[in-house]
Amino acid sequence: MTRLLTGLCLAAAALAALLLAPPPLFALLLTAVILATQWEYYNLFTGRPEHAKRPLGLAFSALVALSFYWGVEAAAATLSLAAMAMLTWILFLERNRERAIHTTAITLFGMAYTAWNLGHLMLLRHLPHGRGALIVLFVAIWTTDTGAYYVGKNLGRHRIFPAVSPKKTWEGSIGGLVTAMVAAAIAAATVYPPLTPPHAALLGLAAGMAGELGDLFESMLKRSAGIKDSSHILPGHGGLLDRLDSLIFAAPVFYYLSQLLAK
Repeated sequence: MTRLLTGLCLAAAALAALLLAPPPLFALLLTAVILATQWEYYNLFTGRPEHAKRPLGLAFSALVALSFYWGVEAAAATLSLAAMAMLTWILFLERNRERAIHTTAITLFGMAYTAWNLGHLMLLRHLPHGRGALIVLFVAIWTTDTGAYYVGKNLGRHRIFPAVSPKKTWEGSIGGLVTAMVAAAIAAATVYPPLTPPHAALLGLAAGMAGELGDLFESMLKRSAGIKDSSHILPGHGGLLDRLDSLIFAAPVFYYLSQLLAK
């Protein structure tokens, strides 16, 4: 029940942000979510010899996330400049030279993993019928998870990647992807007119596949860190990183493929 109620609250909050927030407020809310997610990523390395320059990484990620408000070119330029500035900072201020490569990799990857990938939600928001595009993406992600859970629970036999996620099966994965294709086509017909049903189904498939990979990747990170959840901020769901792992991979895939199909 706790998990269900938390999920419903999250869905309501996400839809409210998508439908009601004007673009400047949406950009600020998205940046706050990105920074909270990146904080949880950096927490994976707490107490380990390798570490991240947390304040540095968060500060530059905020710049990258906000720059998406002005388009993908501005975001790409900001990411490049922020990465060079971060590397220069570490070069001169990192005292532990033996751990410099770990510090650099962990800090820089955190910016790319969260700020760059999730920033594409702002690009989707700026599209004509952008709210509809975001709703289709969210529907594809949510129905992939739901379909995979129920199909896997009842029909799952063959494990995908037992060393990373023992409960995920090929049957569940396929069931989730089929569910996402159907749901995306229905959602697009309702809220995103530019997409034809076949294109919407293709986007649902691509987003679902990317989301499943993102889920597996985050599971690998947590197993490497020896933890079950990235945090306990969401009762019954773990942390923001646990909830957004699929979206981190799916957002850029959905954006670029939708632009390709629009041509």
